[in-house]
Amino acid sequence: MTSFKSLACILAVSTSLSATIAHAGGPAAATTEPAVASIAPAKSIWSGPWVGLSFGQGSANYDIGLDVDSIDPPAHLLGLNLPDFGAKGGLAGLELGYGHQLKGNWVAGVQIDSTITSITNDAGLTIAADLLDGNPQIDASYRLKQSSMLTGLARLGYLTSESTLVYGVMGLTRGKFDATYGASVESTPIGQGGYSFGLSGLTVGAGIETKLSQKTSLKLEYRMTNFGSHDIFRQDIGDVNLNAAMDTTVQTVRATIVMHF
Repeated sequence: MTSFKSLACILAVSTSLSATIAHAGGPAAATTEPAVASIAPAKSIWSGPWVGLSFGQGSANYDIGLDVDSIDPPAHLLGLNLPDFGAKGGLAGLELGYGHQLKGNWVAGVQIDSTITSITNDAGLTIAADLLDGNPQIDASYRLKQSSMLTGLARLGYLTSESTLVYGVMGLTRGKFDATYGASVESTPIGQGGYSFGLSGLTVGAGIETKLSQKTSLKLEYRMTNFGSHDIFRQDIGDVNLNAAMDTTVQTVRATIVMHF
């Protein structure tokens, strides 16, 4: 009996010791590490569509020439190249565009924008009687406002850093002008009226765009548009005919807040 009890004790102790050793020194259970979610690289702000809202200032330079001709008998009485007239005013615009980042640091794009302006000039002219071979003195006034511009542009820029783009633009602009005029002879009104006309011209410019966030940027831009020559006034006054024409150049500086998509 004693031997059986001793054997049972030995087996119990052995079993307990084996379990302890197995728990302490046995191979550890395999653990599964949590999967790390992959993060897609951020989309370049310089590729894709954008919309922008602009505010700024503009100026216009009007190079006006005037010819005065006698009607009967036909003769050229006077030709004047008047000093350049300037105009200034504010502007606001809305633009839509699309850009694409090329290889390296180059960025290309196209855009179209519509701008309203208050660029206005008031001009007056007096032609004394002694310049008109004895005809009465003529006074004329002319008010010209550029009311709007519609522009299509292509642009090419270079990234000087990840967040700054320096670029140039070139394209075509269609401008709408509103004009009013009046004329008098010896202070007696003889003609007045108003009309609108459109001119098209080549636009060139340059700017800098700075990234503000992953979806916004700020542009500062200068443009110049040459609208060419246009007849602004042609009318018979007494025995003479007045014909005035102008060459028009418009310059603008604007700041644009841009939202990228």
